[in-house]
Amino acid sequence: MAFALFKVGLALILGHEGAERQAYVAELKAALYGYLAPVLGTEGVRTRP
Repeated sequence: MAFALFKVGLALILGHEGAERQAYVAELKAALYGYLAPVLGTEGVRTRP
């Protein structure tokens, strides 16, 4: 599941430039960390208040 999420996110990132790309990078990082944190034994990082 994590690989599929990364693969789709990478396609979105490569298809955009500038601020949109940075936003997609941030969202992908947050999604992957949130998904993998329980598996790895770390707490998820809150990206939004």
